[in-house]
Amino acid sequence: MEAFMSMITPFGCNFVIRNWGACWGGLLSVGQYSALFSLLGDNFGGNATSTFGLPDLRGRSPAGWGNGPGLNPMSLGQMGGVEYSTITNVNLPPHSHTFSVVGSTQPTTTELPVSSDAAIGSDPDGAYLGVTSGSVRPYSTTLSTPPGSMGPIPIPGQPVSVSGTTYNTGGGQSLFVQSPYQALNYQICMYGIYPSRS
Repeated sequence: MEAFMSMITPFGCNFVIRNWGACWGGLLSVGQYSALFSLLGDNFGGNATSTFGLPDLRGRSPAGWGNGPGLNPMSLGQMGGVEYSTITNVNLPPHSHTFSVVGSTQPTTTELPVSSDAAIGSDPDGAYLGVTSGSVRPYSTTLSTPPGSMGPIPIPGQPVSVSGTTYNTGGGQSLFVQSPYQALNYQICMYGIYPSRS
């Protein structure tokens, strides 16, 4: 059966058939293949003056060109699609993560240890309140036995503010989104019957 020029057909063999060309995106001479160029134009590459391109179906699935209902329009020769896709925040459905913190203002008390020894120092660091005799040195360097204490000293409750961040999780690895496939040898008829318009 003689094929129409520019017809693309998948074959099961691993070589290019006579009068056919591999759909690997190669460039051809406009002068040498003027009839085929008149059908393909520069839809598949080339400068349209001295060269033009063949379709490149290596690792790609063909799709009908035009504007399908509910689909994005495709022009003849347009290429697109990816094998791997990474999901980002804009791909996720709207959702929220909430957390709550229950706070309270619980008062408490404490005691302050004091010494019954004589107050002989004026440096409060590491010292205790001691027995003063009217001097300006209210601190004792030792804690008496038994120690005394002042208290209880009330400490009023204080409000507490808690803030936090919910962190992103996951590794961000790309997803393989290609549909199941089986590779075939796509070829285009370069010499054949010149097709007539319908």
